[in-house]
Amino acid sequence: MIRFKDIPKEEKPRERLVKYGEKYLSNEELLCILLKTGTKKYNVNKLVYFEQTSDINEAIKREKILKKWNREWKIELIKKQNPKFKDLSSEWEF
Repeated sequence: MIRFKDIPKEEKPRERLVKYGEKYLSNEELLCILLKTGTKKYNVNKLVYFEQTSDINEAIKREKILKKWNREWKIELIKKQNPKFKDLSSEWEF
C-alpha cells in the first residue's frame, strides 16, 4: 500500500487540482481535498459546510482566511447555512 507522504508532490491531488483543474481528479480526491483539514485529529465524519468557486486561487485564499478564524466564528458561519448540522454529502452519489 502506498502512503500519501510517498507520493511525489506534483502527483498529489491538491497540486493536480491547481495545475489541471477539477476534471482531472476523481470525486473521492476532490472530497479528500475538501475535508483534509483536521479529519484525523478531530475525527471528522460529516460535511456540514462548504463553499463553491470556479477560481482555485480564490478558494485557497478563502481557506487560509477561514483557518485563522476562531471556533465560535466558524460555528456561526455553519449555522447560517446549515443550522441543524446536517451531513451535506449524505445524498451525493459517487
